[in-house]
Amino acid sequence: MDTLDTITGERLYLARIPDEEKYYKRYMELLNAKHVLTGTGNEPHTLEEVREVIAEWRKDEGNMTWGIFRKSDDTMIGDVCLRYGYEDYDNGGPEVAIMIGEAKSGYGSEAMKMLLDYVFEEKQKLFGKQISIINLGLYKENAGALRLYGKLGFEEVMERPNIDNGKVEIVMQMTRQMWNSLKNK
Repeated sequence: MDTLDTITGERLYLARIPDEEKYYKRYMELLNAKHVLTGTGNEPHTLEEVREVIAEWRKDEGNMTWGIFRKSDDTMIGDVCLRYGYEDYDNGGPEVAIMIGEAKSGYGSEAMKMLLDYVFEEKQKLFGKQISIINLGLYKENAGALRLYGKLGFEEVMERPNIDNGKVEIVMQMTRQMWNSLKNK
């Protein structure tokens, strides 16, 4: 989706990834970080692939992808997205995903909390409706992401084999009600 609100937090802000070569190069570096490739099961990305995927996101009405930027120096450190059509879930909710190039910084937790607050804001309408549930899928061996999502309050709903690579994928969910009760504790 071409237009996105900028979401501001304590140390970070989430904003549309600028259409500039330096951001494509930075995004490629982040995607190709060893811990990111291990966690996603992806192969390294080329600069051309990065340009193409970001261009696709901008046109896709079912995709909202924000760059994650450090406020202190405006450096892009990852991305977070809310999207339809990547994985199918039977509850009508979109999928959420995050990629952080700087592991163990606390930035992932802050960025996800910002996104959850934004998505579950009382009067917020995204994709033409108010979102009441979001989903995510991750590989069971991605221990860091599993810890992050568990600490945020996502609930595991099932495990399923990935038919493409044989790995076990965990499906987790968060509802508006769950998030509101967790953040008000």
